[in-house]
Amino acid sequence: MEQAKLDQQERLKRLELEQQKELKLAELQLAEKKLENSTAADANESDSDGSQVSHASSSRSRGSRRKAGPKLPHFDENKDNIDSYLRRFERYAALQNWPQDD
Repeated sequence: MEQAKLDQQERLKRLELEQQKELKLAELQLAEKKLENSTAADANESDSDGSQVSHASSSRSRGSRRKAGPKLPHFDENKDNIDSYLRRFERYAALQNWPQDD
């Protein structure tokens, strides 16, 4: 009787661990889908002249994925210095692993 009780407890523990494992897997899959959706939404956004869309589409055509991270603010000629903005843009492009010719 005692052995049967221990066996049943062991089965319950294994079942609980298996359910926790399945739950964690489902959570990871959901997080991955959310990340893919947010990456796709970011790629579809464009700035006022539409240049970001062309960068995103050419980047996707090469099979590379855009990294999630901070976005580069739009250039405002009233507030920004063009030299500083271009340096920020080049650093951002390097962090995103954009090809040099893009």
